[in-house]
Amino acid sequence: MLASKTTEVKYRVKPVTRLPYPAGIYSSTMRYTCSANVAPYVVFQPNTAQDAVRYVMNKVGTWLGTEQGMTPAEDYAKNGEKATWLPFEHFNAIEIELALIQFAKIGQAIFYDQYMFSQNGFDANGNITADYKDFSPEMDKFTPMILLDFLKGTGHLGGKSIRFDEYGRIIMKSDMVYEWRVVNEEPTSHVSEYNIDFGNGSLIDVSADAFYKKIDTIVIPPTTDVTDGFQFRIRGRMISRNDYPSDIKSSTLFCAKINGSYQTFNKWSISEGYTGEYIVSKGNDGLWYISSTREIVIK
Repeated sequence: MLASKTTEVKYRVKPVTRLPYPAGIYSSTMRYTCSANVAPYVVFQPNTAQDAVRYVMNKVGTWLGTEQGMTPAEDYAKNGEKATWLPFEHFNAIEIELALIQFAKIGQAIFYDQYMFSQNGFDANGNITADYKDFSPEMDKFTPMILLDFLKGTGHLGGKSIRFDEYGRIIMKSDMVYEWRVVNEEPTSHVSEYNIDFGNGSLIDVSADAFYKKIDTIVIPPTTDVTDGFQFRIRGRMISRNDYPSDIKSSTLFCAKINGSYQTFNKWSISEGYTGEYIVSKGNDGLWYISSTREIVIK
């Protein structure tokens, strides 16, 4: 039976051999493309008095409503099973969506077999694209921005810029760069001594390569003012020109392993020609421990 424009009709449509994927609410100004393997389906509602119906493209090619001069409903009413758009029965549509869950779409997330990935990604030439229907496990045509493999526990972020395998190993294209939050307010001018307040956070960044923003000495509270196990991080300066490294000091002694043995001191110069991450923690003996330092390359 053919559908009319004003009456509700039960449709009996021949099986769709192409893989349907959701293309949202039908728009006459959007160009839809159907290939031999995949076909978009849309939701179309002629008016508020009629129920919305889902239509799937049935012919290889493109469709632009403003060029065709008709809607999917009008196309089917006029051409029947030879139309470009065929309506799904509600049961058949749900059945197909469940059977072909590999291209189910929830928000910006796409589900395909064991994978969940982002709608946007990169094509084979490295250009940003939303053609997620080109996805395959080899990712030769479409590399999602984010991908999770729920079977293997692997995945990637940033279009493979960061990858992780089933052993928990992380592989990155570039060196790690941290985004830091300055304790209190970032200074806008040169400061001789800067007293930090751990109540506002436990990270401080003094890496700005500008002398007028330099902090000569960072003064931190004694360990008696913080809880056991407390840690904070300091990001040291990148030295250039005739600048000098900043120092940190406290009424509590610092302790660090220097030349194979632990030594204590009252002041610690942070950064000597490179940007360093310093993790400082409260020891059981009441000292501040420079527990680890690490060079960070900033690109």
